[in-house]
Amino acid sequence: MRTPNSTLVSILSQSQKSLNRPSSSQSALNAYYLGRMLMATKAGLDDKMTDTGNLDEILPEWEKNLNNIKIPPSFTKMLQETGKTFPHSKQVGNYLVGKMINKGSFAKVMEGLHIPTGEKVAIKVIDKRKAKQDYYVLKNMKREPRIHQMIKHPNIVQLYETLETDNSYYMVMELCLGGDLLDRICDKKRLVEQEVRRYTRQILSAVEHLHCQGIVHRDLKIENFLLDENNNIKIIDFGLSNTARFEGLSQELLHTQCGSPAYAAPELLARKKYGPKVDVWSIGVSMFAMLTGTLPFTVEPFNIKQLHQKMLIGEISPIPSDISPGAVHFMQSLLEPDPAKRPGVIEARQDKWLNEGFTRKILNAAACENSFLVPCASAALPTPQRSPPPAAVWAETRERLRVSALRPQAAQRAGHLHPVAAESQAHSPAMNHSSNN
Repeated sequence: MRTPNSTLVSILSQSQKSLNRPSSSQSALNAYYLGRMLMATKAGLDDKMTDTGNLDEILPEWEKNLNNIKIPPSFTKMLQETGKTFPHSKQVGNYLVGKMINKGSFAKVMEGLHIPTGEKVAIKVIDKRKAKQDYYVLKNMKREPRIHQMIKHPNIVQLYETLETDNSYYMVMELCLGGDLLDRICDKKRLVEQEVRRYTRQILSAVEHLHCQGIVHRDLKIENFLLDENNNIKIIDFGLSNTARFEGLSQELLHTQCGSPAYAAPELLARKKYGPKVDVWSIGVSMFAMLTGTLPFTVEPFNIKQLHQKMLIGEISPIPSDISPGAVHFMQSLLEPDPAKRPGVIEARQDKWLNEGFTRKILNAAACENSFLVPCASAALPTPQRSPPPAAVWAETRERLRVSALRPQAAQRAGHLHPVAAESQAHSPAMNHSSNN
C-alpha cells in the first residue's frame, strides 16, 4: 500500500518527466522554473520520506527548500526584455495595459501583459465614472466578475483575477488568437454543417456547465463567441448573466428583460418569468446564423412587438435547400416558442444530427449541486489548450459584412434590450423587476 509520502514522490517524478515534452518558448520558461522547484523539493524530501507519513517534519523542510530556490538570471532578464518591448500605456498591479481590442459603452477590452510570466492576457476595463450614469450597470457592476469566477470550462474564456482602482475595475482574462465567430461567418458567408455541428456541440457543453452552476447567460449570440488557436469556441461577456436556485421540482425564475432582441427568447421579450431555456433559444438563433449567414427573425423597420409575433407564429427567414433535414429539425426544435416544449440542454445534446460523426460524448459538466439539470456524468472530451492572444481587429470590410450579414438594419442594433429601460416599460402585474434579476 502506498503511503502519502510515496504518492508525493511519484507526483514529483511525473512532473519532472513532463518537462521533457515539447513546449512553446514561453511555456518552456515556466516549465524550467517549475522544474527547478520540483527537483529541489524532491531532493530535500528524499531523505525525509518514511512509512509513517510524518508530514509535520516533511512540510517545514519542503518550505525551506522552496524559499532557497533562486530564479535563474536569464529567466528574469528575458521577462524584463518582454516588458520593455510590449507597447503599453500604463501598469496596473502586475499587468502592463496595451492596445485596445474592443470597446463598449462602459468598458474597453485591452491587450495586456502579465509581468512576472511575460504571458499576454485580455483585460476588460470598466469605467466607474461612466457606469455611474447607468443605474443598472452601477448596481450590478461587480456581479459579472463574481459570476465569471465561478466558471471553469474549456469553451468559456477563463477569468484569472480582478483588480480595482479609484476609477476602474479590471478583469484579467485569457486572450484568444482565433478571432471571433462573427468574422468567420462573414468571411465564409455561411458555415458548412460539419463545422456548425462542432461549434454547437461545444456551445451546448459550455452552457450545460453554466446551468449546472445555476447560471443563465442571457446574452448568447454570435458576437459573444470567440475562437482559440485550435478553432474551439470560447464564450465571453457575462455582463447580463445571473444566478438562480433550483430546489426540488421548482425553479427560481428570472424576469429582467435584457439581451439582444434578435437572440432573445419570446418569453423574455414578452416580459414573462423565464428560466435557463432562454439560453437554448439563443443557441438556436446562433446555429441558424452559422448555417445561413442571416438571422431567423428580422423586422424592418425594427419593431419589437412584430419581432415577437414572428417568433410566436414561426415566421422564420428562408433556409437554404442544401441544409440537411436533420440540421433543420434540430434547429427548429431549439427555436420552439413554447419553453415548456423547447428541449433543455441535456435533451438537446442527445439529438441524432448533433452526434453524427462523433464517437465521443459531448463534454459534460462534472456535478450539479445548485442546478437546473440532472447531475451530469464526467467529461469524455479532451480539454483544449489555453489560447494565445487574439489577432488585431479586421479591416473596414469586416464591419460592412457584420452589418449586412447578421445585423440587417441599424435600428435592430439600436434595439438592444437595456435592463433599466425594460423594467421601466413593464406593466405586467406578474412582473417584479428588481435590479437583482
